[in-house]
Amino acid sequence: MPNQIIIPLFVACELFVALTIVSLIVRASWKPLEADFPARQPNTASYGRKFQSFAIGLVNYGYSIHVVIDDECLHLRPIWLVSRFGLKPVSIPWEAIQPIQYAKSTRKTMRVKIRKQTITGPKWCFELIEASSHSSAPQ
Repeated sequence: MPNQIIIPLFVACELFVALTIVSLIVRASWKPLEADFPARQPNTASYGRKFQSFAIGLVNYGYSIHVVIDDECLHLRPIWLVSRFGLKPVSIPWEAIQPIQYAKSTRKTMRVKIRKQTITGPKWCFELIEASSHSSAPQ
């Protein structure tokens, strides 16, 4: 075979393998959320922001999550490109989210625990859970 065919074929195979591995890693971190927290429709008293950055464990979903919060849930919806990896929207009830007290939170991000997963996201997303944890703290 001439080099004009071998090199593009090799590059295509490498790209396929890399995308397959990335897809498996991304789905492995998101699937527990999908299984435990199926998507719900946000209620009318909700607000959100698009293209927010979250990290679930070691996987960083940089600027690829649309977020809506209401008084019941944190609603996370992957953008179109990320949803091509098989990710579906999730709605996480506030009761399932626990702030990690020992986590180093910056001014703009906060780390929480949802079941066994550690999730880092924009601090504004967790303002309802943060407010309720401060209000229930002993005086």
